[in-house]
Amino acid sequence: MVACGEKSDLKGLVINQEFGDRILTDNLVTELKVKFITTPAFSPPDKGARLAVELDWQGKILCREELKPDFPPDLWQPDRVYETRKFLFIPPFLNRFDPEKAAGAKVNFSLILEGAGRKEPLILLSRKLKILPCPEEVPDVVYLDGWVMVRSNQRETGYQDYELWAGPEAVCLLKNPGKTARLMIIGKSSLEENTVSIFIDGNQLDKFQVGAEAFQKIYTVEVPDLAKQPEVKLTISCDKFIKLSQINPAQSDERAVSLRIKKIYFRQVPYLP
Repeated sequence: MVACGEKSDLKGLVINQEFGDRILTDNLVTELKVKFITTPAFSPPDKGARLAVELDWQGKILCREELKPDFPPDLWQPDRVYETRKFLFIPPFLNRFDPEKAAGAKVNFSLILEGAGRKEPLILLSRKLKILPCPEEVPDVVYLDGWVMVRSNQRETGYQDYELWAGPEAVCLLKNPGKTARLMIIGKSSLEENTVSIFIDGNQLDKFQVGAEAFQKIYTVEVPDLAKQPEVKLTISCDKFIKLSQINPAQSDERAVSLRIKKIYFRQVPYLP
C-alpha cells in the first residue's frame, strides 16, 4: 500500500492519500483513497470548486479523474474530515524490455483544486510516484466471436492503432489469475439508447443502460479454481446495434456493432479493504 500524508497548499488543510496496491505498475487499475482533514484555520474555497487527480509523465497526462467527496469543497467546515475513493487506471507506457525503462519511472502525482473562477488550478498536493513496468504474468485477453477490428484514422493512445468494436454479442477469454480479480471495461456507445449485459462464465455480472456516451465499469470478480479452469469467459451483450457505415460514411462496412471497446482489463487484486 502506497500512502502519504502532507499539509496542502490550501491553508488549514491536511491531506492523507493512499493507494490500494503496495507496488504501482503501468497497465494497472488501483484504488486511490484520499482523506481531507480541515483544521481551525481552514476557510472553504468559492462555490463551484472541483477536486481532481492527475498523473503525468514527461509532460503527458497518463490519468486524470475528478474526485467527488460526499460534500463539495465549498461546503467544507473547519475541524472536519472528508473522504473519497476513486479507481485510477494507469495505462501502459513503459517497455519492460527497454533497459532504461526496466527500473521504472518517476511519475508526477497531483491533487488539484480547480474551477470557482480560478484562472489556474491550485495544486493541493504534489509528489513523485515510482511506477514499474507491468509484470509479464498479467492475464491476456483473447478475442473470440463477435468482435470487429477497424483500422483507426487517428491514434488516440500510444498503444492501439485500431478500433475494437463489439457486435450484438461479443465473447473473449480472460486468463484466470487464480485469485480475486478486478475487471475493467472502458467503452463508448454510438447509440442513443442501449442495454448492455455483462456475463462471466454465463452468469450475469451486470446490466446497465448507456446512451451515446463514454462509460467505464469496474468490478471485483471471484474466479474459479485455476487448476480446473485456466480461462474465464467474458461475454458482452447489447440489445441494439448499428452498421459501421452509419457511424463513418467514409467506410463501406456493413458489419453490425454495438459498442466501441477501448480497454478490457483483468488482473489479480493485490489488496482488498
